[in-house]
Amino acid sequence: MIAATSGQDHRSNHNTHNAEAIVRTALINLASKLAAHHLLRMSLAGIVAVSTSAAADTTNRALQVSPVPGIFVGGVGLLCEPHNTDSNSGENRPEFLLLTKNRESLGWANLFNDDDISYQMLAVAKTPDYYTASQDSFDLRVHRKDLTLSLKDTSATTASASAFSCMTMSISDLHKAATAELRLLLSGNKI
Repeated sequence: MIAATSGQDHRSNHNTHNAEAIVRTALINLASKLAAHHLLRMSLAGIVAVSTSAAADTTNRALQVSPVPGIFVGGVGLLCEPHNTDSNSGENRPEFLLLTKNRESLGWANLFNDDDISYQMLAVAKTPDYYTASQDSFDLRVHRKDLTLSLKDTSATTASASAFSCMTMSISDLHKAATAELRLLLSGNKI
């Protein structure tokens, strides 16, 4: 009996020693990784501090875009291209619309808010032929059968209107198209 007990103690001590060695090795590896990350951060900070005359270039920076709001899950996207594309003015840019699954709310993509895509939420009125939405300075009307969008600016003394042809797509594909348009708008920036 005494010999069996001392053999178990020896195995227990050996297992404890192995566990301690594994933990020690893991801690040493973690410490070396943290030291390497700290050294890298300090090096980058030094480079940034020293390089005062570096030219700014935003064309290669990663564009961080917010995800599609969850309210649109199960809904439909409308990519609307302008009928008149003769000039490169801002009025000839596509419009990006999202409709909720129940078609009671519409999200109008705003590409001019902090270099991100946000959706202006509007209540939808429905008729057999149109989905309509309006706010203080504009009226929006989508024909349900031929998918044409009429957009009226009512803020000026003489209201102006723009016409668009729309096509349906998934909400994620529409959000990707809006992201591509935002990238295009930002591509020529120097700062």
